[in-house]
Amino acid sequence: HTRGVYPKESLWFNKSEDWDPSRLIQGIRKIVFCDEFDIADLHVEAIIAVGPDFCHSLQDFRAGDSETGRGASLRDAAMVRFAAACPNLVHVQLDGGRNLGDASLLAFFNNCPKLRYIQVSGNDRCTGDVQGSALDELREAPEKAKKLDKIRLTDQMTSIEKSVKNLSMVRKKLVIELGETRERGSGVHTWLRGKKKFGYQAFGGRGGFSQYGGW
Repeated sequence: HTRGVYPKESLWFNKSEDWDPSRLIQGIRKIVFCDEFDIADLHVEAIIAVGPDFCHSLQDFRAGDSETGRGASLRDAAMVRFAAACPNLVHVQLDGGRNLGDASLLAFFNNCPKLRYIQVSGNDRCTGDVQGSALDELREAPEKAKKLDKIRLTDQMTSIEKSVKNLSMVRKKLVIELGETRERGSGVHTWLRGKKKFGYQAFGGRGGFSQYGGW
């Protein structure tokens, strides 16, 4: 989704000891906090503090990891401010964000018109806090996040499935991934055009994306 981002335009923080806000310089379009980095609100706030020129150049933001539990320290308030500060985001990946809920999702839907992909996931031991209201609002607002191709909401409460289905019925080209990543969980499945696809169906098999002109 962020093709054309060169290595020098990408900033990677592999471990928490690598954190250095002086590396947040103009020209960065992609920031990745890897699975050994314990991402927290203070890191997000530091990015916002660099200023509008820097934030407006960001297209791709990735943080957290469902297996290690990194991402659990993030809270909605910080992500709402981040979404408002970074309107040109195309790809947002918040893995392991078990304390992030509908407020975070809705903030990206409302503030990032170029958004193509968003993930807000819990972790393989604890479900996330998305309850479905952001999906309901998106369903009722076709003018929001019109370029959105895919939403990934793994390790969330199963009660959001109704909201997922209803949104999928309205936004027929939108792919929504839902389910559990834990080893003994029910697995991850895909919603497309209001229907649940399992396994190979979602990737060109009978009843899968190819049948519907997928991506």
